Amino acid sequence: MSKSPNRSFEKIEKADLSRLIDLAKQCLDEMLARTKTGQFYSSDRTLMACLCQGAARHFVHGDHGVHDWDVVFFFQTNPHWKFPPRWIGNRDFGPAKFGVNPDEGPRYSGRRIDVLGRDISVSNGISAEQAIITYLREGRTDSARQWAKRPLIALTPDDMLGRVIWDEALE
Repeated sequence: MSKSPNRSFEKIEKADLSRLIDLAKQCLDEMLARTKTGQFYSSDRTLMACLCQGAARHFVHGDHGVHDWDVVFFFQTNPHWKFPPRWIGNRDFGPAKFGVNPDEGPRYSGRRIDVLGRDISVSNGISAEQAIITYLREGRTDSARQWAKRPLIALTPDDMLGRVIWDEALE
């Protein structure tokens, strides 16, 4: 891969992931507060939040660089309300060693964070991690198929911060 001027090849540390999840939770909760969906979902009621896409690949393999941050919050399917699958929120990571993506223009002072959420099925007796792996393996949605192409890094719960829960290279 070329070292594109639009990617940062700085190493992602656990402290960076901690900052990332704090900002992503704020974004998600602000989005939820504006809609009825917020009656059923919050950043505190997730199965797990994960870093995905290119930044996750860079965290694991160091070869991709950070163009932006993609954070997905996985929720257990709610029988009363579906999480809107097309929702996407954005937040600014702010000034950091990762710099800015010049393609974003003046809106961001750091890398953009994209915040998404998904409902997934959780069978009785399996962990959140196993439910997410099953979701990726089944590949029933375009998102699941795309996310399965790159690693997923746990951002929550706190004791799993930075843990690789999926890596296509290992599957």
